[in-house]
Amino acid sequence: MLLSACMIVKNEELTIRRCLESLQGIADEIIVVDTGSTDKTMEIVQSFGCTIIQHEWQNDFSSARNAGITQAKGDWILVIDADEFVERLDREKFFQFLKATDAEGVFITVNSLMGPLAHPSNIFAIRVMRLFRKGHLYSGAIHEQVADSVFRTKRPIAKYDLILTHLGYTNEFVAMRAKTKRNTQLIEQMIEENPNDLFQITNLMAEYSISGQHTQCATLSEKTWNRVKKMPTSEWPNFAPRMVSILVASLWELGKREEALSYMQEGIRLFPWFTDFKKRYADMLILNSQFRAAIETLMECRKQGDTQLGLIEFLEGAGTYLAAYSLGVAWAHVGDEMNARKWFLQSFFENPAQDNTLLPIIGLLPKDPKLLREFIEPRLYDPTAFATYVEIYSGWNYEDADRLIDQLEKKYGESEASHRAHMSLLRLEGTEALHKRAQTVNYDIDWLLLGIHYLELGDKEQANYALSRAKVRGEYLLKVMTSLENSPDSTWGLHGVIRDLIAMNPTTLLQKWLPRAMDIETFWITLKCSPLKSMLETITWPGKTAHECEQNALNHFNQKNYREASKWLTRAQQFEKTVTQFLLECDLALAENDLPKARKTIFDGKKLYPDSEMLKIASDQIHPKLNPLEITQKLGSGMQ
Repeated sequence: MLLSACMIVKNEELTIRRCLESLQGIADEIIVVDTGSTDKTMEIVQSFGCTIIQHEWQNDFSSARNAGITQAKGDWILVIDADEFVERLDREKFFQFLKATDAEGVFITVNSLMGPLAHPSNIFAIRVMRLFRKGHLYSGAIHEQVADSVFRTKRPIAKYDLILTHLGYTNEFVAMRAKTKRNTQLIEQMIEENPNDLFQITNLMAEYSISGQHTQCATLSEKTWNRVKKMPTSEWPNFAPRMVSILVASLWELGKREEALSYMQEGIRLFPWFTDFKKRYADMLILNSQFRAAIETLMECRKQGDTQLGLIEFLEGAGTYLAAYSLGVAWAHVGDEMNARKWFLQSFFENPAQDNTLLPIIGLLPKDPKLLREFIEPRLYDPTAFATYVEIYSGWNYEDADRLIDQLEKKYGESEASHRAHMSLLRLEGTEALHKRAQTVNYDIDWLLLGIHYLELGDKEQANYALSRAKVRGEYLLKVMTSLENSPDSTWGLHGVIRDLIAMNPTTLLQKWLPRAMDIETFWITLKCSPLKSMLETITWPGKTAHECEQNALNHFNQKNYREASKWLTRAQQFEKTVTQFLLECDLALAENDLPKARKTIFDGKKLYPDSEMLKIASDQIHPKLNPLEITQKLGSGMQ
């Protein structure tokens, strides 16, 4: 027998079926350790013919894991949880790998969905050792691990692109299971019994972080990390980087950005091999508007590559496709769309399953559907990425969008993305078509999009009717409308509705609302790469950020109001200098026929951004083109 899949369960009726279905044709046997289910979990498990082991819960996850593993007959063990499922897998290729490899353990990828289940706000991917040869057992009562046992054999370690999607940290499942509260109580009990157990103290830090107790997390994390630093480095636990990571995250959440950056720098110095830290540090720099330093750090990530296999879990792509994506973000922030496009494409080609690359790619490429059909569509094997692509493609109103929507729904079924795609196209037909679809399909998402359309039209009565039927997000937009109308100082957030707004393109509405969005900076690049880009040019921005000042300056420049453009540029230059600022300063100099100043400006810009493609192009345009052959001939004739 080649492969045994092992899991522990308790009241998992909502997710266990999908998990077991995903294992069909992959695992030769499925061993389920039940620790006291009272719902329909066992009924579902029995219908799949699994081996069932009843195990009394002893507040020890390793004990429960091992109860199943010791009964497994397969040469290989795959450990999976009931709230996980195997993504698409080439089974024959996978079986060949297991038969041929000399590895003792294999790192695979777990993608944890975060936020609402219907529209996850984030996917957190890590490499974990869940696949290993028979004979190894877990240790640790909670956040159990098997890697120590595998590494002690000193045999080779491998990685394989087997992906488990984890649902347990979505909002619905966290609330339903009270997982964090249960874990916290267990860990606190173990620490009380053994106050020097750094592994469990670190787990408690993680539980505080997950539950939003950031003050408690930061206090415990800082105390524990300082305690570890006093120990000889040879005695540091292999999970020491995890301590730093949790500490940094808690400080950042508390708004202590400088402290968080300082600890991240310390982490990079102490663990230079851990690419994850450099990637995370770069992302923090981007959020702190320190783009040049971020670009430099991300290039180091690319040079170093992903963290090598070891005892610690690591972020898949930190030195490859994720670093490339962040480079795209950083270059987009400083205004070099050519470099941004290059890195977004690089990230996509390295991992086409990422759906977050698609909006900037489609937004920054020339508006030629042939390019997309030739270079992007053939690589879209991931259902979520393909759905996102169809949504964005439809948002740009390409003529053949109907073809893609039909293909998407026939292959993968309906989704919020496909509904947005439908409504994006129907928006061009008018209100009647939109209203008819919302009534016909009667989905929350369609009522939400219809409500946004009515807000754009200024029809409050119909907007209220549609949005009230859209439930949570609809109720949120109604509250935003009321708040912005009644209070001049009120603000709102784009998070959670940004894709819906892009789909419906409510330019008149957003001209009023966007200047009061508290997270406008977070979504600035998203908006710049969307069909709403031209709308940004119609707004007079308050000038709270470099982006807002630059946009005001660009707007005035395009209107040939050079004095106002210069004023806003000066305000923008109070922030970190960007490619946009150098290009605009050059254009203002040329408008005044001051060519020497224009050349010096571009020269200064290239010193700060030597890899900027747009500054290189500007440099070529403002310097005379010299033919080397002509120069040689002239020099030769002069010497005669």
